[in-house]
Amino acid sequence: MAHEHPITIIEEPEHLSQVAGYRSETFDENELALLTNLGSGAVRFALAAFPKATLNSIYGQNNERSSEGRGPHFDIYNKGLSSKYPWLGVYNLAGSCTVSAAIMPDALAVEYNNLYPEPTEEAYGARRHFGAIVLNAAATNVYRGIMKPDMGLVLPQRPQGPNIIHEVVPDDPKNPGSFIKLIIPKNDQDVLDSLGQQGFLPLDELLTKSIPAAEEKSPPRTPRIPREFSPDARSGFDGSGMLD
Repeated sequence: MAHEHPITIIEEPEHLSQVAGYRSETFDENELALLTNLGSGAVRFALAAFPKATLNSIYGQNNERSSEGRGPHFDIYNKGLSSKYPWLGVYNLAGSCTVSAAIMPDALAVEYNNLYPEPTEEAYGARRHFGAIVLNAAATNVYRGIMKPDMGLVLPQRPQGPNIIHEVVPDDPKNPGSFIKLIIPKNDQDVLDSLGQQGFLPLDELLTKSIPAAEEKSPPRTPRIPREFSPDARSGFDGSGMLD
């Protein structure tokens, strides 16, 4: 059995802005994953998770959660994120889920990088295989917490590591819920075009377009991702597996 620890829960925006774990190059394991319970919606969470950013610089994507999650894994970004904000945020719209996170050992990270230097379809599956090994290892420190509606999650995501293994599993597979995935991308037109193809929009625009759907009580739809932006894409910004 892995060693289990609770994920830190932040309840004040100022506290989230002060925590260094998702910003510093050297991680305190107690801060490798942060849950937030700030209340007052997605905007308050986004501005706290990305200090000094504006709503039009933060990009969001509406998603429905799959019934059992996608398994433990880590992400490859190919330098697609802003160097000032090398992390992702998730605002949970609906559904309660269990979040697990752990640091991938250096030896496994080196082995993965040697075997899969490119983000191919095979590498996409391998990230889940390596992730399962880490979360189930007896020596692993696994941080777990419950993410309920109107809560958020922050995870460091650096192309050069350390790799953060994470898994998000709905507590009720019949009502898995939905979430907004949040990032600040690199200011590069190819990256921005790729995000647009995946359904990402500046957060202020995304929220404006979501208002009519919310009034009609329609569930958010997962944008269709063209094959060139899917996990087997061999170049460019691989954002397809940011978070389940």
